Amino acid sequence: MDRLSRLSTLARELISKRVKASGGKPESSMDVVRFGIGELAARCHVSNVDRGADGFVSRVELELALRTDAKEGIRECSVGIAGSEDTAVTRAVDAWFEGVLPPVRAALGLGSDDRLQPFKLSQTDPTGRNGRRWRVFGGSIQVAGDDREALIHCLDAYPPFAYLAQQGGLPLFPESDGIFWMRITCSHRNGADPEGECRVNNIAWPMGLQVLSGLPWPPTGGSILFRQFLAGRPTGRRIRRVGRGSA
Repeated sequence: MDRLSRLSTLARELISKRVKASGGKPESSMDVVRFGIGELAARCHVSNVDRGADGFVSRVELELALRTDAKEGIRECSVGIAGSEDTAVTRAVDAWFEGVLPPVRAALGLGSDDRLQPFKLSQTDPTGRNGRRWRVFGGSIQVAGDDREALIHCLDAYPPFAYLAQQGGLPLFPESDGIFWMRITCSHRNGADPEGECRVNNIAWPMGLQVLSGLPWPPTGGSILFRQFLAGRPTGRRIRRVGRGSA
């Protein structure tokens, strides 16, 4: 077994352990872990591990299928940094499991978590003829960088999803998959524009990053970064009015 294959097996074993601890009955075959929680299943492999100045940097590619017949799942690349390859992979899997799975489970009605950020969102299309109300669940905000406390304080005061809604920075979320999901990754350095990306159902949403540049980012001599994953489900109540959305 080569190096990446061994680490990929380790990543799937870690996912299985976390799923079991959260009440699932995982089963593994090839590169897929079936959770035994609804129809959730994840395809997982380690794509790369590099040696850097801060240790080993692992990149774990994951795709979470919501149903067994789904053509496309939630695609993520989770990064972990540590002094050993195995620990770097463990940190990448933990970051994915703690950030992505709780809001997805809540949106699908497969369990909730007190640590989730709840939002209510109302949207209509530009004509005002079709509308939808959503319940949105924000996963843990994962922060890194030179002044984490200042960044946490900023994001507590200005939750990214609520800020995007208030500033008109959200797309009209699609209904075809029953839920939507949104990934926000954003980094900032003094004197530079924020970098990162917003993705909605795996598709880039550049306006999101543009709007988040208006956050009152705390001053820092280095760089700061945050990531958050959100998922939402329709409440079943349609609305008929013109509006851009609120959270």
